[in-house]
Amino acid sequence: MNPYEVKERIYVEIKDWHITNVDGCSLDMYLVEPEKAPIKCTFNGVTTTEYWIVFEEDPVNRTGIKIFYNEEDDMFGLAKPDESGDIVSLGHYGTFLNTLEAM
Repeated sequence: MNPYEVKERIYVEIKDWHITNVDGCSLDMYLVEPEKAPIKCTFNGVTTTEYWIVFEEDPVNRTGIKIFYNEEDDMFGLAKPDESGDIVSLGHYGTFLNTLEAM
C-alpha cells in the first residue's frame, strides 16, 4: 500500500470535509500526508509495528493524539507519544470516523 491508497481509503469514508469531532477538530486541518511510523502496542506484551499516521492533533509539534491506519487489519486506531517520545497505541476503533469520534 502507498500513501495515495491510504488517503483514498479515508476519502471514500468521509465525503464531507467540514466534519468536526467533539473538540471541534476540522479534518482538513489535521489530516497529514500518510507516512509509516513505528507504534508500540502494549496489550499483549510489548511489540512495535509500523502503521500509517494519517491524522495529527498537533501537526506542527507532533505531540498530540494521532490516528493511524493498520493496513493488515484494515482498521484505524488512536496513538499518542509517551514521555520518552515513542508513539504508543491506545487501541483500534475500526473506521476512520469511529476513531475520530473516540478522540
